[in-house]
Amino acid sequence: KMENPDNVFSVMDPNLVQIETTSDSFTLDYNFGMEMYHTDNMQMGYVPANNYQPMIVGNFAQPAMDSKFVQNNPVLASIPDSSIVDSNLDSGVMFMSQKETEVQSIIENVKQIRNMQNASIQSGNINQLHSIKDLILNLNMHLTHIKDQIEDMYHTHILEVRDIFKGKEILHDIFIQSKQLEVYTAELEQYTMNKIGICAAIVITKQPFPLAVRQNKAIGGEVRVNLLLASYIPTWPCGNTEAQLVSDFTSRTRKNLLSIKNGEQVMDEGISYFHGLIFPYGTRKKAIHMKFKLPVRIGNAEVMLESNLSDPFIVMTNENQWSESEGLLLKKETFGNSSEVSWFKFVNSLQERYILATKQDILNPQRKLSSHDLLFLYHLKFSNNSDEMPNENTRISEKQFESFWGWFGPSITKIRYKRHLLPLWMGGLIPGFINKQEAEEVLLNATYGTFILRFSKTNPGDFAIAYTYQGTDTVEIRHYLLRDDDTYGSKKTLPDFLSEQKNFTRVVKMSTDAADSRTYQWCDKDESFQEYYSKRTAQKVFGYDNEIQN
Repeated sequence: KMENPDNVFSVMDPNLVQIETTSDSFTLDYNFGMEMYHTDNMQMGYVPANNYQPMIVGNFAQPAMDSKFVQNNPVLASIPDSSIVDSNLDSGVMFMSQKETEVQSIIENVKQIRNMQNASIQSGNINQLHSIKDLILNLNMHLTHIKDQIEDMYHTHILEVRDIFKGKEILHDIFIQSKQLEVYTAELEQYTMNKIGICAAIVITKQPFPLAVRQNKAIGGEVRVNLLLASYIPTWPCGNTEAQLVSDFTSRTRKNLLSIKNGEQVMDEGISYFHGLIFPYGTRKKAIHMKFKLPVRIGNAEVMLESNLSDPFIVMTNENQWSESEGLLLKKETFGNSSEVSWFKFVNSLQERYILATKQDILNPQRKLSSHDLLFLYHLKFSNNSDEMPNENTRISEKQFESFWGWFGPSITKIRYKRHLLPLWMGGLIPGFINKQEAEEVLLNATYGTFILRFSKTNPGDFAIAYTYQGTDTVEIRHYLLRDDDTYGSKKTLPDFLSEQKNFTRVVKMSTDAADSRTYQWCDKDESFQEYYSKRTAQKVFGYDNEIQN
């Protein structure tokens, strides 16, 4: 609105507004997004910085630069409207894709902030720097909003596997962009407020953690550390990037426990790459972190930069510690500082760790934890009511988690480490998470010699075999709990044991379709397990029996 109703607004360019008026001065009020702006006594031929064209930043509008500045510098990219997605939060449709798009737009804006800030510092335009500071504030607000949305999604929805991992990637991108904006803010305050701050930072941009790793064995994943620079102040490394371990526990041998091999690398073009990190000592089943240090010269001052902490990890002395170590990492990931979490948060954290433990492709997992698996686990350890279904009000306590992992940990450890079990699990030859009643229902009309493999509910980590047996008059269903000596040592595997059971002729194979529905089929035992039989079992020496005859 203008004092003179004859004044005319005309949009000549999507980034500029031209105001045509016959008045020598006028007052202009305008609102855009969530803010109302007011200009007072604007003079013809004068375009004041901070009081002209609103610049779009997501749902927010901020005063932009003066017209000359805007025309000569890249304009911030428009960020998709979060409110469009908010209406779809209940269904979770395309949620992570939308959040990824929003963050990518912010990343482009952060790049433009650098160019704008650099130009403003060189030109000495303090007013423009104040405007950029407002833009940074709103970008940070937007990043925080997206972060809160994603974290809320983990607590209120059971996500697809790819979305669980995609959300973690987006949260990591948000952290990096927030740190970069901190650096730009420190530089702004130095030029606008004479406030001396550290106008650079180093951040961990890639890591394989959280993870349970073996002592004296190089970790498989890469760790990457990036140097974040200000827009104008010259900064360069004056030493190597050094890795350090950080722990919350104390020990007489703590100094030895915190040593690292291959923990020093050059900073090349703003990046340090760490491959083959080796931890010589176990951490006694306690979680630790890594951080990195880099000496840099910022202007005329030398500063030691410290990175953020890595995600937690545990250094094992042997594979027998994997189950307990993995349980501690999962507990830390799931609960953080809380004593209880929603069922949805628990499931999302469990699914993530399960996919990694079973070495699956996170974009195309072969066998995720299905809705049937999750319901089985819920009734096994979290509810005695077989008719009860978990919902948004279901809470999981740390005490319940401890009981759950006491059963689930040994089971997943056996799948991960016992010879041949992982491919058998992936192929559905070990259905695993079914109870005795379900196994009997599957075998109800099966012929003599059909069997199905499942995990025992009462003996954590042990397999039970339900099988059909030729009784006196009818085919009966019997159950057998595998003993340790049935598959003792590396020379006798589960397939070898099954091959010796001459009464077993057909195995039940389970498959799960895209709709999460289970189907079972009866397959020939030898055809299914042949490639996993040991040579000593598969081969027959001419002139000799394979076994002593009764």
